[in-house]
Amino acid sequence: PVSAGTEAELERARNLLADYLEADPEADAALVAHTLQRGRRAFPFRAFTFGRTLDEIVRGLRSRGTDAGVPDHRRDLAFVFPGQGSQHPGMAAELYESEPCFRGELDGCLDLLRGEAATETLWSVTDGEAAATRKLAQTDSAQPALFCVEFALARLWMHWGLEPDFLIGHSLGEYVAGCLSGVFSLEDGIRIVVARGRLMQSMPAGAMLALPLSEQDVVTYLSTQLDLAAVNGPEQVVVSGPVPEIDALEKRLAERGVSGRRLATSHAFHSRMMEPMLGPFEEVMRRVSLSAPRIPIISNTTGRPLSRQQALDPCYWSG
Repeated sequence: PVSAGTEAELERARNLLADYLEADPEADAALVAHTLQRGRRAFPFRAFTFGRTLDEIVRGLRSRGTDAGVPDHRRDLAFVFPGQGSQHPGMAAELYESEPCFRGELDGCLDLLRGEAATETLWSVTDGEAAATRKLAQTDSAQPALFCVEFALARLWMHWGLEPDFLIGHSLGEYVAGCLSGVFSLEDGIRIVVARGRLMQSMPAGAMLALPLSEQDVVTYLSTQLDLAAVNGPEQVVVSGPVPEIDALEKRLAERGVSGRRLATSHAFHSRMMEPMLGPFEEVMRRVSLSAPRIPIISNTTGRPLSRQQALDPCYWSG
């Protein structure tokens, strides 16, 4: 790969590289390609070539048939972080084995996690055993596990050169966004999700049901014990509440041809069943040092950029 600021500079860069390879028959083409790809800044005008021998590569560089032209204007990049229900055993296993950067970030999270929960491990995200399924079904384990995996994955993307213009997270995922954006430190981020998981785990068990319905349609089916937990799209909502009530709703809708999907959660998140933990969780957030985001965050509460005032408000993060 070769790139330059203008078409004339690109032609000169290609010829210079061809001259270099002709002058050094012992040059390692793979190392040269790696240096050009990973160690050089990419400019708008680009070209590439390939070959089985240095002679083929040199001929390709001197041919104009390999010009890649000018790429489209850069588009904004957003990192989107999911919430609970997206976890599964072994979800980090392959990356943990194959990517040293990811492994280092995840191990760093684990070191901090042990400071908050001495017996906690992240084996469930690198192991596919049945015991991992049971562990990740409990919110006090699922939340730290998801946070750590999402954070490590984002750091891997950034290590590869992907720099987000925006961050957005669904529920738990917004704490990953806050951490990456510098609203709070990684140490505080792990402290927050451990406390959040423990407080939620202490609440009565419940269930959540994702449905292909509009907000207007679903409210007609809600009993007095069920809450509309999330509106994820024009016809994509989540209902939350006690298990018997969710069972009854699921059966009632199935009889009408509406098929729902149970989320992999142990509790009825984003419902009135969580209200008793809000006060203690706000106390946790008030002990956290908060800063304005360095990377813009799209609020999962308003759908608009998170303001400095919101970012610095403990009640925003505990609500």
